[in-house]
Amino acid sequence: MCNISFIITTFNSENHIRTTVNNIKCQSGCALYRNDVEVLFIDDGSSDATPNILRDSFLDYDNVRIIRNDQNQGAGYSRNIGLEHASGRYVLFLDCDDIYHPDMFDLCARLASCIDIDILFYKSVRVDLRINIESGVHYPIFDKFKAGEIFSACDIREHVLNSATWWSWDRLIRREFINGQNIRFQEIRSSEDLFFNASLFMLADKISYIDNFLIHHVDNRSGSVSNSREKSFDCCILAVEKVKEFLLEKNLYFSRRVDFFDYIIGFLNWHLESINGNAYFPLFDMVKKYLLENIDGLDGIRPENRETYALISKTQSFEYLSYLKSKFYLEREVYKITNEYLRKNLKGENG
Repeated sequence: MCNISFIITTFNSENHIRTTVNNIKCQSGCALYRNDVEVLFIDDGSSDATPNILRDSFLDYDNVRIIRNDQNQGAGYSRNIGLEHASGRYVLFLDCDDIYHPDMFDLCARLASCIDIDILFYKSVRVDLRINIESGVHYPIFDKFKAGEIFSACDIREHVLNSATWWSWDRLIRREFINGQNIRFQEIRSSEDLFFNASLFMLADKISYIDNFLIHHVDNRSGSVSNSREKSFDCCILAVEKVKEFLLEKNLYFSRRVDFFDYIIGFLNWHLESINGNAYFPLFDMVKKYLLENIDGLDGIRPENRETYALISKTQSFEYLSYLKSKFYLEREVYKITNEYLRKNLKGENG
């Protein structure tokens, strides 16, 4: 058993996979030559040169394995395959188009050798290619707890599902903890990581974080899963249904009912705001139906989500779309004014 398994999924990634390969090969601490590190690439049935590039790039590395799916199955399926093959004490699920800090592999391997907690978060930066903006990711747990402090979901009295974001690329998870809980990714085309990460967070006895920024996560890259959600728009409903099922099974639903209501309003509304094309209309109908059938009270719901729920429940799809467009243009104008103000002030400070 090694200390850490880096599980990286790929699919038709030839346009950027060489950058990722170089990023990994340039990791400090001779990470790719160490016995305590393994890298598992799970190629999800690529039809381009991705598998060949990976194979040729890592021929001389015994601790790098390339596993291919016979056909495209989605990120959830591929991560589950990676988990089956992993031998690390901890696992870290990465996207192949992100930018890894040069010390990431070395630091994570050293941490994985000495910590004894279930989930360890690190800090990250999001890079939006559409508007060329970088922004640090900040979670409420960073305000509530100190770096290195050990806590659990039981220490978070309200809004537990909004304590972090339920993607996979900014946390180490103890493999025996995952297997002991028998938790796996949903094998759906998008939102596959919500249930996996949220449920593990709710069940973990020991959670902590470090202040180190170890990854730049790339958003809005052409061809990414997030940009093709119109083909799998119903997955967000399947994801929240799975979380509710989990809460009921673990007898957590009654105590976390308000948290669940608050979270799903924001989560499903984000999908309405960001979906592309005509998929918006059937998605709106599904979201409205799900919220009306599942939310039986608004006590404890944050004001912005109460307003969102009221709007969705009382409007039709085209009316809500008009509202979202108005909101978008207003936010864009505020963003433009703020940027201009900052640009002028920065120019003044620099003379």
